[in-house]
Amino acid sequence: MPKLLDTSRLIESVVRLRRAERAADDAVRSEIDSVLSHLEEVVGPTVTRAEAARLLGVSQTALDRWISKGDISAVVTPRGRREIPLSHLVDLLEEVEQGRTESGRLALASVIRDRRRLAEAIDDDPDPEAFDAWLLGRCLTRAEAVSMGAMRAMARDVLEEWRFAAASSTFQSWLEAGAPSEDRG
Repeated sequence: MPKLLDTSRLIESVVRLRRAERAADDAVRSEIDSVLSHLEEVVGPTVTRAEAARLLGVSQTALDRWISKGDISAVVTPRGRREIPLSHLVDLLEEVEQGRTESGRLALASVIRDRRRLAEAIDDDPDPEAFDAWLLGRCLTRAEAVSMGAMRAMARDVLEEWRFAAASSTFQSWLEAGAPSEDRG
């Protein structure tokens, strides 16, 4: 009889491999990425709410409250169940683990509060660097984060070109209309 896969251990391995991938050089990163992709494929795109709650160390009721508030992403599977995207769960697990190593303890509630504070700060002051930091904490795959970064860079370039064109047009119209001179008056 074949042994069933232990989803929790696979997800914990994904978290460890992501951490190792960030610290590795390019050659090793490429090898880790292929193993990581395979593990993510084995686990699947989503994780049940019960499994996610168990891994995050919270009750399923607490997890469902955060899902309802929009603090944790959930998707409806083709079978009609709400599940947590694997990439979002791994991001949360990494944040909880990182906070735990820095402060000695950090619960998921602290991670959620920090994300809310950052989102509120961005709403108050839409600084592009703060927005980029916020995006990295959201449920994005590596490909989505790279794509988002490329789109933001293109948007900045287009905006800069538009501002330059608008300023040039305004300056040109002033020249054509004749600039006011100091000796008129």
